[in-house]
Amino acid sequence: MKIAIDLDGVVFDSERIYFERSSKCEEEYKTGVRDELSFRLQDRFNWSEKQIKDFMNKNIVDVCSCAPFMCGAKESILKLKKLGHEVVFITSRGGFVLEEQQITKRLLKEHKLDNIPLYFTFGNKLCECRELDVDLLIDDYYKNVECVSGGGINCIYFNTLTKKHFPKSNTLVHEVSSWQEVMAYFE
Repeated sequence: MKIAIDLDGVVFDSERIYFERSSKCEEEYKTGVRDELSFRLQDRFNWSEKQIKDFMNKNIVDVCSCAPFMCGAKESILKLKKLGHEVVFITSRGGFVLEEQQITKRLLKEHKLDNIPLYFTFGNKLCECRELDVDLLIDDYYKNVECVSGGGINCIYFNTLTKKHFPKSNTLVHEVSSWQEVMAYFE
């Protein structure tokens, strides 16, 4: 099986850091919450494009550099490969600051995961999944999972920060909140 894995919020615990920092920043901006079920600051708050860009420029390099691995992520990814699955990373890192891509490559190399193909995409992950002939996407962003599963590809929705859930009727989406649950999917 060919498995595509998102990085932020799935491999790296960066989304939690962004959530905490953006919530603190919102105390200053006071723009209000647009979607309380979303963890992404672009969707959660009524921030202007300038506010989003300023926040990302101020935080992205630091968060990208310091975010720890999600509990069990590295071990699980290596186990998936050992079980014979083909693994690729698909991420939107670098969409705000290009330096993010170099940091990502360095971190993956430091943790001996640089032998896994890495794809940067700034649009629809469905197109990338189709182009790579992916069988399963593991992602934490609701809209990515909605789009990719809508395109007929199985997904694992890695949901740790939101109360937004997929209806049980969507049989292409399996919802988890940990890498232990991801691995149980393959048993």
